[in-house]
Amino acid sequence: MIKRAGNFGGALLLLCLSLTADAAENQGTITLTDSKKIADAMALNEAIDQVSKKVTQCVEKKLAPQEKCFCLYPTEVSKVREKYEIALKNNPEWRDRVIFWTVKGNPTSYNLAFSGLRRQLEVKCER
Repeated sequence: MIKRAGNFGGALLLLCLSLTADAAENQGTITLTDSKKIADAMALNEAIDQVSKKVTQCVEKKLAPQEKCFCLYPTEVSKVREKYEIALKNNPEWRDRVIFWTVKGNPTSYNLAFSGLRRQLEVKCER
């Protein structure tokens, strides 16, 4: 089973984590094996999961148009942004790349498309 960094709802999944052709920019996927790199990826994944749950609820309850749900949760989004910046500071080679990893003892595989995540985090939310 491949888990794309959580159970994202609607547009967020498509915008943020879909494996688009430009995500790897013809450089391929980086497979993580180092425990420190996996820890960075998992910290980001957990932050994404938190915002994902909120966005999914927003979409399901129709609290806002699908594309605006992401902007309703600035605290959670700022946590994702913080973890994203830490991950890139520690692993600059991840910029605009796809990363893939597994966790020992967990049957789930994970991947993140950093170019999609970057584009989602660059979205300007109206105040």
